Formats: sequence, structure tokens, C-alpha cells
Amino acid sequence: MLRRKLLSRIGLLIGAFVVGAVIAIVLLQGIIDDIDTLNRDSALLVDGVQELIAAVVAVETERLEPPGVDDAAHAQAMVTIREALTRMRAHPLTQAPDGDGAEAFARVEASLAPMLAGEEAHGAWASGSVRDLGRIVSVYVASERTGLGWHFRVLVLGLTLAAIVFVNISVIVLLRIVSMILRPVDQLGAASQALADGRFGQRVELDRDDEFGELAHVFNRMAAQLEANEERKMDTLRQVAVTLNHGLNNAINAIDLQLKLVDRDAGPNAMLKERLERIHQSLAGMTRAVQALTKVRRIVLTEYMPGQLMLDLGRSIEADPLDEPASTPAAATPAGRST
Repeated sequence: MLRRKLLSRIGLLIGAFVVGAVIAIVLLQGIIDDIDTLNRDSALLVDGVQELIAAVVAVETERLEPPGVDDAAHAQAMVTIREALTRMRAHPLTQAPDGDGAEAFARVEASLAPMLAGEEAHGAWASGSVRDLGRIVSVYVASERTGLGWHFRVLVLGLTLAAIVFVNISVIVLLRIVSMILRPVDQLGAASQALADGRFGQRVELDRDDEFGELAHVFNRMAAQLEANEERKMDTLRQVAVTLNHGLNNAINAIDLQLKLVDRDAGPNAMLKERLERIHQSLAGMTRAVQALTKVRRIVLTEYMPGQLMLDLGRSIEADPLDEPASTPAAATPAGRST
């Protein structure tokens, strides 16, 4: 389950990255195509205007020369004028009904009509209208390039912002993925440490339907089993303590009764009385030790001698295991160890 969640989220990130990259490539390819189209149109207009101006100037210059000086050059100039007009007539700049380009081109055609009809000797000078068209073409080309440059900058800015947003979203998703893994690991680690310290009542609360949820369920079952085993050990120890208490109390009571009889027969012997009192105190200590065994809540071992441990009754009857300090190994200075 967790594996599927991780793969699905990482797969979504990779898919989004691929889709975003494809969209960016398509948009950039589109703007590159627009740049190529603008360059072709600009070259068509600029070259057409330049050829038209050169041809018109050449034809008008012939008016100042004797007729028939260079008929071949004249014919070539007329062909150039017709071809330039044909190319420029197909451009959107000269086809717009209400544009300055269409009006300027109409004036050029009107001024060149007598020349193209063979009446150039009597026609008006057309170079001025052609130069006006050239200025309009220059303004149009500059405007188109400015607009395309602005469009390109907006596209680059939009792609940059989209990339920043995508990176931030990716970071958030990755942090969520890391949190999905680290948080239950931390909880399980802390619970395992508590279990190692002898706190068998520790449980892990993970309401998740994945591998970590299954691991938490298994951990809780293990902790419950260890707690039950520990409780059975305590019950067994208390039952042993009750048995010892019953048997030792009977023996201690009999010994205490005999001590009292000996003390009564001892008379004024002070040394004997002192020895009898010490025996009585030792018997009372045995009684308290056996009674303490019946109150044991957990097993805490302490070092009795090198390599030999004994039950620490004082700490074993404490109620709150969270107050128990960290256990020490048997080779350390005498201190308790909980099991």
C-alpha cells in the first residue's frame, strides 16, 4: 500500500514534469516559427520596396537621357517593378482595407500605372510615393518585431513562473512523502526504546492502512504479549512469596516463641539478652523481606557481587516504571537492572 502511494505520487510528479516540458517545447517552437515567419515577411517587404525604389529611380533617370540609350536595362527595370508589385500585393500589409499600407500601396500603383502602360515619359514622378510606402513598411516591420519580442518575453516569464510553482509543489509533495516515512519510523523507534527499557505498556497509535500500520499492529501485539508474560512472571513471583511467607512465618513464630522462653529463663544475663535481641531483629528483617516479595510490580536486578545479580526489592515494588532510570550492565557499579 505504501509502495503504491509512493510510486503514484512520484509518478504524478514525473508525469507533470514531462507534460510541462512538452508544453514548454511546443510553445517555444511556436514562437520560433513566428520569428521565422516574421523574418520571411520582413525580408519580402523590405526587399520588394528596395527593388521597387531602385527600378523606379532607374526608369525615372531615363527621362533625362536620350531615347533608346539602354532599352535592355529599361525592360529589366519594368519586369522588376511588376514582380515587386505582385509580391507586395499578396502581403497582408497591402490587403488591409483600412490600413496605411494599403493606401500607400494604392498610391504607388496609381503613380506607376502610366509608367507600366508605356507612358512614362508623360507620367508623374513615382519615387516619392514608393519611398512613403518604404517608410510604412519599416514602421510595420519594427512594430511586428516589437510585438513578437513582447510575446516572447511574456512566454519566457510565464514558463519561468510555472517552473517555480512546479518546483515548490514538488518540494511540498516530497516533504509530505518524507513525512509519511519518517513520522511512523520515529514513533516505532521511540516505542521500541521504551519496550527495551522495560515499559511493556507502550503502544504505537498509527491509523494507517499500509505497511507501517501493519508493523504498528504487530508491534502492539508483541508488546501485549511481553506485558502478559511479565505479568505472569510477577504473579508467579508473588505466589512464591506467599508460599515463602506462609512457611517462614510459621517457622519464625516458632523461633520467636522459643526466644521468648529462653529470654525468660536467662534471668539477668545481659549478654545473652543482647544476642537474643539480635536474633529477633534478624527474624523481623526476614519477615519484612518476604512480605516485600508479595508487593513486587516488576523485576529490577542489582549487582550483589561480581558476576552475580540479586533482586532489588526496594525498586521492584515501585509503581511507576517511567521513573526508573536507565538500566546498567552487571559489570557496572551496583545499580538496578529491570527485566
